[in-house]
Amino acid sequence: MLVAAVAFSVLTADGASVLNYRTTWIGNTYGGAADSGGNRQWVPIAVEAITATPDGTLPSNTPWDEGGGELAAWRNGRAIYGWATHGWGNSGGDAIAVNDKYVYAGMSIGNEGGGLVGRGDYPDKGRQWFGVTRRRRSDIAAGAPFAGGRGNLTTPTQRSFLLVGDVGEKDDASIRGLAVNERTLYVADQFGHQIRSYDAMTMRPGPSWAVEGPGALALAPDGSLWAIVDFQSAKPRLAHFSATGALLPDTVTLPADTVAVSLAFDSRNRLLVADNGPRQQILIFAPGSGGASGLHADGTLGEEGGIYGDASRGPAASGAAGTDLAPRASESSSTPKSTSASKSTSEPKSTSEPKSASTPNAIDPLRGTRGRSFPPGTPGPLRFNGLTGVAADARGNIYVAMNGRGPRTIGKDNGGVGDGAVIEGYAPDGRRLFRLDGLLFVDGADVDRGSVSKDGNTLSVYTGNWHFTLDLSKSAPGSEWRTAGFTVNRFRYPDDAIFHASRSQRGMPMVRRIEGKPFVFFTDMFSDMLKIYRFDPAREGETAIPAGLIGARTIAWPPERPDRGEWMWRDANGNGRVNRNEVQGTGVPADDATCWYVDLHGDVWEGFIDRGVRRYRVQGLDRIGNPRYDYAHAETFPMPAPFTRIQRIVYVPETDTMFLSGSTAEYPWNKLDWNESGKVIARYDQWSTKRTLRFQIRVDSWGTKAEPVEGIAQEGDYLFVVERATAQVRVYDANHGGPVGAMRPGPEVGGHSGYIDVPMAMTAYRRANGEYLVFVEEDSLGKVILYRWTPGGPPH
Repeated sequence: MLVAAVAFSVLTADGASVLNYRTTWIGNTYGGAADSGGNRQWVPIAVEAITATPDGTLPSNTPWDEGGGELAAWRNGRAIYGWATHGWGNSGGDAIAVNDKYVYAGMSIGNEGGGLVGRGDYPDKGRQWFGVTRRRRSDIAAGAPFAGGRGNLTTPTQRSFLLVGDVGEKDDASIRGLAVNERTLYVADQFGHQIRSYDAMTMRPGPSWAVEGPGALALAPDGSLWAIVDFQSAKPRLAHFSATGALLPDTVTLPADTVAVSLAFDSRNRLLVADNGPRQQILIFAPGSGGASGLHADGTLGEEGGIYGDASRGPAASGAAGTDLAPRASESSSTPKSTSASKSTSEPKSTSEPKSASTPNAIDPLRGTRGRSFPPGTPGPLRFNGLTGVAADARGNIYVAMNGRGPRTIGKDNGGVGDGAVIEGYAPDGRRLFRLDGLLFVDGADVDRGSVSKDGNTLSVYTGNWHFTLDLSKSAPGSEWRTAGFTVNRFRYPDDAIFHASRSQRGMPMVRRIEGKPFVFFTDMFSDMLKIYRFDPAREGETAIPAGLIGARTIAWPPERPDRGEWMWRDANGNGRVNRNEVQGTGVPADDATCWYVDLHGDVWEGFIDRGVRRYRVQGLDRIGNPRYDYAHAETFPMPAPFTRIQRIVYVPETDTMFLSGSTAEYPWNKLDWNESGKVIARYDQWSTKRTLRFQIRVDSWGTKAEPVEGIAQEGDYLFVVERATAQVRVYDANHGGPVGAMRPGPEVGGHSGYIDVPMAMTAYRRANGEYLVFVEEDSLGKVILYRWTPGGPPH
């Protein structure tokens, strides 16, 4: 269904002109507005586990979703619930299961630093609880209490939590597997190295048995239990138990490079194994026929190599090793054949696709992808990416969950959060039924100005991990974007800073062309470093290749960094890894660095608390194609009046114009506003020589209830400033500093945005037709908001 675009008109508190604009978004299947039933529609930022009911309803679980959708439920590609399923102190988990009456989900309960102690059955200060929450299938926001149930008194989920582990606040005792029928609930207690059983109705404990590292679980049709064991090792394996824990002899030997992460049985009693190794496929094992015992290989679901595979050159072209699935002599009875690579196309915006017939048939492998080129990183049907879950319904449909990386590592809060949550459904004949995308978290977006089509309607946009194509001829909310590429390749470039830096994220992008070639520069929430990436599409497809970084602070990674002081790295040998002979440093501490900016010529700018501004002039490209920066060609500008602290930088090289924001003696820094842009914004002309102050803006002069601001961007004749708490975008005239108007999230996104809490929260781009595109971080509901505004005219 198409929704009519809404043009919003806003009068500012200063009486500025009316702005006519339209709100849209990128990176999420849904914008966050409620449907006709009142259910807010968005896809959470991560999915660590899924399960399926016979009719294809999909409950999902994740430890954290910024919008409160840790526990959600989906049917036919739409959310039937996903809002406020956990109260204060509660987090989601890594496992989920369902029977005819209840949903059982892994969960943890904390105490908000001791603030909830004594307020209704919470753990003691310094402790946290891990276990299972039992919810009603008819309303997953409502608990299904039981005798001995714990937690959340005076809330809708009171007394519905099964306490499995009471541990220290820094311990991770998350439940990593659940399986249930109408009688028994099985729980994988990886912290206690036990598989525990409970009565599914009374929740009283039953038999338990010792297992090393139990992970995902699945109940077989005969009531026996399959488990992934040693799940955190490099080679997880399968084990088969009786209902009471006796180890059974008929197991399945997985291919040598398999990383099993999830299990399920389908309507034909076949065991499905999600393989998050280089293969990125669902391995299928079927019961023996003619009286034969055990399970045998019965094919695969998914293209070999997943999103990293190149069908014309083979998975090895993407860096995946050991992907030959031909039966080996020692594994001939258990290794799946390399099949079921379905036709893959360029990936349109997420949407529901034709529904399957209800006849439960086997997945029909569609062959013949060899000879067609799908470069590494290109999304499409059956090109899986970071598998976390697999499930199946009674109609023969199979569902997969992904997050760009796979199940989070024990002890890591965010794991793959931010890499991109995806849920897909596949019919028995291999057709994709739907795709749900929640691809962005703490992400900015920026236009590649060298990618714009001749008619100006098509262009590329990069976020932290994704490349999108926008078709600006479209006007239905959320219809402009489509996924063009996933830019992280963990198999080929495991030393990418994304796997080592804070929050497991690349950060906010600045796309620049140097000598005609595209590069993406990323600054993070804390301005610890500036990360630099190059592209080589002929060899690497969509992958953004680590090319260099400039580090301000001494951080834990990489080990080749200097022991103290600022430093930089350039990938001189082109292997994407940090080598000691590629690192240079000054020995000068730079903990006072506050912000980064890269101008359109490729020069890097660094701001400091009290040392002014530094410029690193780009020295061209090296033989590998990396931009060259060094300390010998750096230039420092003293703190310009009236500033005492710099927080944001925007430099326009064509006119030698500088925009700065920060604090002054009259409007000092407030340490409680640790990441704001400051109280004053100023423009300087002839920055390189005279640094003439043209105007300054007091940010608290915007009405009587002016909010602190978090980010600034300049484009054309306008300066854009975004407020932290309201996400309102103020628009100023960039030539004289006067207010022009404002833009706020419109009804297309439910009038909602989370807090703006990153330094590069916003970018802007002026099209040839005069329309401005303003991209703003929106991490509450997993997207980037896009405002489309044409000064003096209606929105496009």
